[in-house]
Amino acid sequence: MRAVGYGGASILVALLAAVTGCGEDKKEPASAAAGSAGQAAGGIGGAGGTSASGGTLGGAGRGGAPAQGGGGQAGAAGAAGAAGAAGCQLLKEGETGLHGLTQVYTAKNAGSGLSALGIDGDQVYFDADGKVFALPVAGGAATVRGDYYGEHGLVRGGKVYAISGLSQAPKRKLFSAPLTDLATQTTLADGLDNPYQLVADDTALYYDHRQIKSIYQVPITGGTPIELVPGAEPIRMVSQGGYLYWLDRMTDKLERVPVGGGPREPLVDINGGGPMTATDTAIYWLAGNNVMKWEMGATKTQVLSEATTSFGAFASITAHQDTVYWVFGFNCAEVYQVNADGTGEALFAQGTNASDWVGATDTALFVMGGIGSHVYRAER
Repeated sequence: MRAVGYGGASILVALLAAVTGCGEDKKEPASAAAGSAGQAAGGIGGAGGTSASGGTLGGAGRGGAPAQGGGGQAGAAGAAGAAGAAGCQLLKEGETGLHGLTQVYTAKNAGSGLSALGIDGDQVYFDADGKVFALPVAGGAATVRGDYYGEHGLVRGGKVYAISGLSQAPKRKLFSAPLTDLATQTTLADGLDNPYQLVADDTALYYDHRQIKSIYQVPITGGTPIELVPGAEPIRMVSQGGYLYWLDRMTDKLERVPVGGGPREPLVDINGGGPMTATDTAIYWLAGNNVMKWEMGATKTQVLSEATTSFGAFASITAHQDTVYWVFGFNCAEVYQVNADGTGEALFAQGTNASDWVGATDTALFVMGGIGSHVYRAER
């Protein structure tokens, strides 16, 4: 998932957030098992809440002194509230936050940016400082896999797929390289029209053209690109269950097309959109200050979560099994979780930057990229 675009007003908000810290007023987690929030001087302390597994830790407070936590383990919940004493603060190296959140990598040259490449096997990959790094899902230090100069990169099946740098426009190329030998590149397609994005499934890669609006498909092993959806202008897209889904900027709809080819199918109105993700049963995306869901076969969308203020921004989203995670905030961000049926919303962690990628495995959650230069890891 790639960076969210901000308008002038949002840039001003971001500057204010950078000065004041988090500042966001995300609605409190809704849970039948949640305890009552304790009031404390200077703001609200930690509210008792539940984790995805029905745990009992309370969420961190927002600007107040620690308060008595609710729920089965009041002591643990109250201790979590102590994090709110000074408001949301960016997690520093060596510090540990909720769910064991830690900063596991910082780019040496923050100006060059840091971008997620995704999870492949037991490693999570990212590019920073002109190199590809591998980070063990189980925990441990990041290791260098080799030099890398590409855009919109992703990993799949032991390879990295990416588009050559902007300096090569308008003759940009789509290439692949083994993660064990990044210097050995294979050109998969030439003459790309400066795509906004690149996604993949087991058999093909999909990218868009900016000038003559369209979505193209090319075999994952390379070959002649096919114009899969003429006239499409995707905000974001994802391949799932034999279909390519996308949020279309011009039609303002969630649409899909069979990956084997066929007519495009409008599904539901979207009212704008941002980062998106998919499971076997639903498509999720961020739109404004809403977390949206479309269940396969439904005629309407569902709002899974809605921020109570515009002071902040949804930055990235992922879904794993029956849980959806998203990052909310600017300078200091929060990670929230909610069950796929809309219940059990809770604060999962806080203190990351407004990253443009969040990814999850059975055991860990990672946040990285965006306006920051850090990689964070938490336990699930």
